[in-house]
Amino acid sequence: MKNVWTKVTAVAILAIVSLTLVSCGNKKFTCSICNEEKNGKPIESELMGEKILICDECYEGMKELLGQ
Repeated sequence: MKNVWTKVTAVAILAIVSLTLVSCGNKKFTCSICNEEKNGKPIESELMGEKILICDECYEGMKELLGQ
């Protein structure tokens, strides 16, 4: 019976650690350009002295407008 509880405890700890690691990459932020809530890592930029967060889609659109 002790062996079963050891396995159950090990599986529970593994599940908790896995969920913690997976959730770290899915941070939500609000894009300063389109004002939509997005998942992932924002691109940080500065506009008129203020730091802004930009999503990948808006950043790609801005690159096209600037001809980069």
